Amino acid sequence: MIRARAMGTDGRHVLVLGLSRGNVERLLDGQPIRVTGESVGIPDLASVLIVFGETEAVLEAEMRNAGLISDETVIRRST
Repeated sequence: MIRARAMGTDGRHVLVLGLSRGNVERLLDGQPIRVTGESVGIPDLASVLIVFGETEAVLEAEMRNAGLISDETVIRRST
């Protein structure tokens, strides 16, 4: 996995995460990837958790079961 920080043309940080095939295979096996802001030189950035699921509904159910989200969590789905 490649983790990098770049500066966008708008002057804001861009977090770049490059996944290798091995990373994708681990995601497919249900092993999430956690990236901290400190690891990319952006200490104000909260941790990023990368997860995989066949559908958004599956992702939501798995995150609820793991205690990562609750009924109070705001979830935004993209198409």
